[in-house]
Amino acid sequence: MIPKAISLTVLQRILQNLLDEDVSIRDMRTILDTLAEFAAQQKILMS
Repeated sequence: MIPKAISLTVLQRILQNLLDEDVSIRDMRTILDTLAEFAAQQKILMS
């Protein structure tokens, strides 16, 4: 997983927001991969 990129609280909020928008969270691998890519891009932009 990506523990240093986002907190468990943030991950929970993201997943809840996806569910609120009627987006399936069954494909957790894709969701986590996408979050990891986003976090890496943000880290590069913040440097």
